[in-house]
Amino acid sequence: MPDMEIKVVRGVEVTVEADGKSVKVKVPVTATVEAAVAAADFIVGKDDVLSAEKTDTVSAGMTIKLDRVSYRETETTQEIPYESTQEETGELDLGDTQVKTAGENGARTIVTREKLVNGQVVETEEISSTVVKEPVNEVLLIGTREVETAPSYGAASTSGGVLVGHDGNQIAYTAVYTGSATAYTAPAGSFTATGRPAQYGNVAVNPDLIPYGSRLYICSPDGSYVYGYAVAADTGGALMSGSALVDVYFDTLSECYGFGRRTLSVYILA
Repeated sequence: MPDMEIKVVRGVEVTVEADGKSVKVKVPVTATVEAAVAAADFIVGKDDVLSAEKTDTVSAGMTIKLDRVSYRETETTQEIPYESTQEETGELDLGDTQVKTAGENGARTIVTREKLVNGQVVETEEISSTVVKEPVNEVLLIGTREVETAPSYGAASTSGGVLVGHDGNQIAYTAVYTGSATAYTAPAGSFTATGRPAQYGNVAVNPDLIPYGSRLYICSPDGSYVYGYAVAADTGGALMSGSALVDVYFDTLSECYGFGRRTLSVYILA
């Protein structure tokens, strides 16, 4: 029998952890980390990371961890809020506002690159940001026009059949009518049915009851509310139908709303 050379290679056991598995393999004591991973039937991707260098020599009881690393790009759309600016205008009453230009939000497209380790995002990097729609800024008009509001009077006195106005003067009258009163307003530059300008003090009546041009004094029956001196200058459907006795004029719609409907006495002055 010819001489035979017998070579004994000692082996070591190592553990390879990857993809949620833990695999024990026995490899030669001179094996590298890369060889041990291959022996465990795992393939190392180009971006994957090992817990030790591929060329390192394994040791008994060693645990080698293989982390799977991947990348992905995502595209999202982000809103660009519009800004609001203000412009003063004398065409609106003081305190009133009006939208001149409605605001519209813009939009931008953002591309991000995510790094995943074993399926979990560990890093996010913004690659690009592109505006796809410019925002349209809101322009709000702010009124500066001074508004002439109705005068504020003190109380009148109507006791004993004697009318004393808010100015303290006794007022002679030929007749008095008490009934429902409403309020109205009109655009600047408007005129009444008699050609008088639509303004405070020119009120609407039924001319069959209160002739046009009649000088009036208007207040609540107890004198606590005073509209003041007025002239019968206009008319309207509610006056002619009898559903209202008088329609008093105010310069603004808000004053009309504040007045609402109430009972007033209309004195026909002598």
